[in-house]
Amino acid sequence: MFQLDKPVHSLAQLFIALWLDAQQWRPNHRSAASQPDAGLIAAISDALKKSTEQAVLAGLMPLLETESLSKPAECGKILAVMRGLDNEFLAIHPRLAYVSRSDSPKPSIPAWLQALHEQRILHKDYGSYAEHHLIPRGPLTRTCREENAANADSLADQFAALAVVPVVMHQDGRSIGIVQHFLATDAARGIVSASNTAKEVVAFIPIAEQRADLVVTEYPRDGKLFVDFRLHADINAVDRLLDGLKQIAEADIVIVPELMISETDADSLAGRLSNQRFRIMIAGSGHTEDTDEGLPWNESRIFNRSGTVLWRQRKLWPAGLDQTQAEFYGLSNGNGLIMEKNAAGDEIMIVDSDSLGRCVVLICQDIEINSGVGEILRQFQPDWVFIPILDHGINTGGWIHQRTFALSDLSQARFLVASTVLPTANDNSTQPRACGLAVGPKFSLENGKRPYLCVSVVEDTTPGYATITWGGESVWQRTTVK
Repeated sequence: MFQLDKPVHSLAQLFIALWLDAQQWRPNHRSAASQPDAGLIAAISDALKKSTEQAVLAGLMPLLETESLSKPAECGKILAVMRGLDNEFLAIHPRLAYVSRSDSPKPSIPAWLQALHEQRILHKDYGSYAEHHLIPRGPLTRTCREENAANADSLADQFAALAVVPVVMHQDGRSIGIVQHFLATDAARGIVSASNTAKEVVAFIPIAEQRADLVVTEYPRDGKLFVDFRLHADINAVDRLLDGLKQIAEADIVIVPELMISETDADSLAGRLSNQRFRIMIAGSGHTEDTDEGLPWNESRIFNRSGTVLWRQRKLWPAGLDQTQAEFYGLSNGNGLIMEKNAAGDEIMIVDSDSLGRCVVLICQDIEINSGVGEILRQFQPDWVFIPILDHGINTGGWIHQRTFALSDLSQARFLVASTVLPTANDNSTQPRACGLAVGPKFSLENGKRPYLCVSVVEDTTPGYATITWGGESVWQRTTVK
């Protein structure tokens, strides 16, 4: 019998409570749930037609009484109520503006549903209960995963409009807070809308293109070695970035690699961005002025076209150099890893923009947080995953391609990776190294199965840049495993 751990006072709390109950069932109990009879379906429909949230709640609660029901009937009743609510919330889902026909009749939205739409705009979700939030099922601007995408029972994939998400993720047992944020669609505070959804133009600006562009400094500390990466003092990162932007006619998304834009540079950049020809910029990342036990954070700042800081994301899991990598950079051959001279962040931002989609930034090593990142993708179903890295470049089949390939099965997210292009010690190739990588979902209704594209800087551009158009005329390839 379904029982509440504590009273519910809203429809969001009811859905979360039902979800938490249903996710504890065995998968075969969900798949064997009975189909509700016509009387129950009619009763659910009648309850959902009431004008106030409390009236709807009062109409649904008696329907959940299951004292004399078999397990399949009990499961079927609970899922029927959840599906009824999910179907109603489709009318206020951001995806409606992208997947519905313009000449389709607009759905009639009851007052209680309109109030919950406004609740999300003000408070980022539809409500919370038992350390979980109720949010729109991602992605926000594309078709969601199919119900049978997992080729097995999946509670989350049974719903198109609603998802229940936690307030923390974990990395090796450490709790990392999940912070949700909602962006407006105006140029001053948020991300402007565009007419080319599903055909977004992405620009990659590597900033560092020569080994001499990067200064690598070794720091002994308490018997251990740390390494600091930053641009050479003769390079003005902001000037180089803006000079790159001038060469790009227009872009929806601009992304810069890791450790190219320090906090000081980002402050300067904010004052020099105005009426730019992009919608959002992931300004790489860089060292903060604040420190934790003497270690700065590796922080990314995300701007809109007006220079407004939309959000910030600190690297969660500092990386290290093994002995081969240390030798390339001329560092000591110490035992174990030489860790980057940065502190670890303790929050991950999940940012909703109804004009661009649900976004998350994972800085380099963060993409390797095994179970944590997988759960973020599975539960939040983002539209975009932005990944600034610092590397020699991007290779088809390399580590970042392998990792995004592995994660592309979990959601409809599109991964965008920006890298520096530093020549390796034995690099005699005359071919430019790729500075940008785009990887699509394993099963995409837009581009077929798991599309990807590596791009190098445009020939004879200074500073270098590269662009792609998502789903455009470029020859997209398919990642395969043999």
